[in-house]
Amino acid sequence: MSEDLRGHDLAPATWPRPAVHRGFQAKRYVRMGAMTTSPPPPPSPRPPVPGPWVERWLSQPRHGVYLAASKGDPQLALDLYEWNAEISAALLRDLAHLEVGLRNAYDRALSARWPGPPHWTTANIPAFAPLWRTRRGRRVDVNLRTRESPHRAVDSAGGPAAPPGKVIAELMFGFWRFLSSSAHEKSLWVPSLHQAFAPGTDRRDVDRPIGRLHGLRNRVAHHEPLLRYDITGRVTDIATVAGLLDPDLDRHLSATSRVTGSSFSAPAEHETDSSTPRWQRGLSQTARSEFLVRSSPARCPSRPTPWFGRTNPIGGAP
Repeated sequence: MSEDLRGHDLAPATWPRPAVHRGFQAKRYVRMGAMTTSPPPPPSPRPPVPGPWVERWLSQPRHGVYLAASKGDPQLALDLYEWNAEISAALLRDLAHLEVGLRNAYDRALSARWPGPPHWTTANIPAFAPLWRTRRGRRVDVNLRTRESPHRAVDSAGGPAAPPGKVIAELMFGFWRFLSSSAHEKSLWVPSLHQAFAPGTDRRDVDRPIGRLHGLRNRVAHHEPLLRYDITGRVTDIATVAGLLDPDLDRHLSATSRVTGSSFSAPAEHETDSSTPRWQRGLSQTARSEFLVRSSPARCPSRPTPWFGRTNPIGGAP
């Protein structure tokens, strides 16, 4: 310390700054006594014990499905419901990605066949003309909904002046799903829609998986149970259609899907070491880290085996 500072009770911050030679980079020093640390975050609240509030929340019929699957165990029933919600959300994400790719591919194919103007959604294209079939002894126009859907989408998008992209986004998955049906093979598939897929693709190889995925989308959108649903088969359907649309889309979905990549496994009873808590017997490592540990840190899985490719431990396909 210099002579002029000896004996003075001065804080280091008030010391004269030393001269700094050109080219010298001063370092910043922090006094240990001045360092502060943030307080640790509060622990996550533990969920309440299952009780009558669960049935009030879910309703008796819905809760009863999970109670039956858990053989009357209320905690397992609640965990099954949480698993169902998480796997539904993951599937809905993949279905949304596929739907966007499908509708844009169909829009390109239909726009190439009926270039307009106006855009095909407002052009009353002949493919949507009345198409009469006999259903249960009655004559019905199987094109009625297909014809009305674009009109409703135009209205929802803001009217005839709405941008085509906005109209496309207003069309529901059910509209796109039925464009590949057998009723539209000659009017839509042969002249235009086959161009949306890999060369040589058979209409049935598209229509069948899309039909099953339409059913899955409706199921998860309405929060229905997937306990005995063939999830593996539907994931295969997503990969099939995505691969026919664009192999890169298929690879992207495979690499980023939380269904195939996060090892979801339904909570279930398993014959394992009795010293292992039940909630550590059937939950995958990633599934636990993604959602179970957030609500109950005590439930730590010990079997990180991916569920994809395995039989659902609750049951097979319905």
